[in-house]
Amino acid sequence: YLLAENQQVYFSSASSFQPVTAVPADGRELVPETGRSFELGHRIQAFGGKFKVDTAAYQIKRQNVVIGLPLGDFEQAGQQSARGIDMDINGNIGKGWRVIANYGYTLPRFDRFLASQGRVDLSGFRPRFTQRHAANLWLTKAWLNGITVSAGQRYLSSMFVDNANTQNTRLGGYTTFSGAISYRRANYQIGLNADNLLGRDRYFLAGINDNQIYPGPPLNVSASLRFFFR
Repeated sequence: YLLAENQQVYFSSASSFQPVTAVPADGRELVPETGRSFELGHRIQAFGGKFKVDTAAYQIKRQNVVIGLPLGDFEQAGQQSARGIDMDINGNIGKGWRVIANYGYTLPRFDRFLASQGRVDLSGFRPRFTQRHAANLWLTKAWLNGITVSAGQRYLSSMFVDNANTQNTRLGGYTTFSGAISYRRANYQIGLNADNLLGRDRYFLAGINDNQIYPGPPLNVSASLRFFFR
């Protein structure tokens, strides 16, 4: 809905149905996974459309969520939900500068989850490998001579490795930095990209099950060459 010439709001809802083909160790059949989501958003544009801010609030509920266990076993959570707010900023800020920034805050939880064949109640706990805060920032400066330089950062807050939210298996939050430089002429562009620019170590990405995590990659530099045809 158009509130004004430079502002819009929207509402959306969706449902999902996913058959489950995984078979647990006891051979029982797992019921299909279903879900429902709701989202309310707002967009404002400024400076003739050169600067845009999107904000959205959402709620997602999933029933019969399949949880992977070690040794190829599975179980199902009765209901898992997430509520949160996302904000995205994208625009030109003048003199060849461009900014892309976003932030997300979410509250994931198990609404109903009787684990270990009903012996452990994990209702109210946070699902493993889910963070509450995530933020990204990317700044780009372009010159008329074809040179473009970019720098950015990514932040993820702490997360649990297991669904029981054991404190000694909590992974700390981390921030990594990236950078890029490129040079473009009429029909080609050369570029250099670097991830984990400061060579951060001892940070971990999401893993599988409750006993495996993956360390984040070290400094990674790549080069590219592109050709443009008319």
